[in-house]
Amino acid sequence: MNDYLHIASFDDSAEAEKLAARLTQEGFKATTTNEAAEQFLKLYNAHPRAHCRVLVTPDRADEAIRRLDELDATEGVLHAAVRCPQCGSPRVEYPQFSRNTIMGALPAAAAALGLVDREFFCAACQLTWPPEHDPVETVPGGKDLLK
Repeated sequence: MNDYLHIASFDDSAEAEKLAARLTQEGFKATTTNEAAEQFLKLYNAHPRAHCRVLVTPDRADEAIRRLDELDATEGVLHAAVRCPQCGSPRVEYPQFSRNTIMGALPAAAAALGLVDREFFCAACQLTWPPEHDPVETVPGGKDLLK
């Protein structure tokens, strides 16, 4: 899947697949991936979150993100996406540890032992936040109002 870029994360694979199908309908080459097994095996996370990802080809990723914002404004296509509480981006990873190197396994092991907290990570603005974050309302522009 290195030929694709991650543009949205979901906890539910059906929602991710529905969005990928919608983007394909819009003329983008979109697919999904489910990293639940990777989170479990490589990142020692028994409770996967934001593990269903929507991916597009890099050559049209910026255009796809703009169209995604438009579709969300008119049709609410990101209603079930995991979103950043600061910038509203659906480009969220959980846990925040790197998947690209073996070094990501070290903090993941520390988290499994309870030495480090697992947090969400926003690829757009680099915010990290605990999974307990529970936005009560999304306002225009993608900002969340917190409890």
